[in-house]
Amino acid sequence: MKTVIERIAVAVSMIWNMYIVAGVVLGASYALHRAAGGQFTSFPMSIRISYVVTFAILVWQAVVYVRFTRGMSVNPAWAVKVLFYVEAASFLVNVLSRSSLERWNAIPAGIVAYVFFRQWQATKA
Repeated sequence: MKTVIERIAVAVSMIWNMYIVAGVVLGASYALHRAAGGQFTSFPMSIRISYVVTFAILVWQAVVYVRFTRGMSVNPAWAVKVLFYVEAASFLVNVLSRSSLERWNAIPAGIVAYVFFRQWQATKA
């Protein structure tokens, strides 16, 4: 049961992250106060382009997560460690945001960071 709840929490967290990032890329109004410090009335092209890269990282992260939860090999081997650091940084940036709505994004980032940290530690042993 714990595994099922954890997988649901991670899936919902990853979907939320992708939803917010896609909103920035598309310039959706729902993302204005939930991303990039909540400081824009419309996202500049430079922010949108950087969020395209972020979206690609999130897709890679989802693929890596599916692979390690199904017991498949993860290549390159350092991917889990790198993705942990990416999510840990996301957690910190969101916690420190000026936007109260963006600070809520720290919860899904923390959930994903925890799961990747745990997986990284398990593969070290």
